[in-house]
Amino acid sequence: MKLPKYVTVGPFTVQLVCVPHELMYEVSEAQGTFVVKPPYKIYLDEEMIRAGGPDAVNVVIHELLHLGFYQYHLVLYLQLTIFFDFQFLDQ
Repeated sequence: MKLPKYVTVGPFTVQLVCVPHELMYEVSEAQGTFVVKPPYKIYLDEEMIRAGGPDAVNVVIHELLHLGFYQYHLVLYLQLTIFFDFQFLDQ
């Protein structure tokens, strides 16, 4: 899956950074991580993004949703509830 280097959501410009699969799992045990301090970045599992498909799209959307929750100062419990519900919509 080909991604732009930057995306703009509302007033935020976010850099999309693909990093090696091994590093993502050693550091965060995740396929994506949103960094909530400027400059805003989303780190993504390079192997997953390269493979493409619904899982790659889902992780990018998931991390962009973190940005929306950050922007509107929504509580973590609500954020996780919506994310987990969202993940199971396509199953």
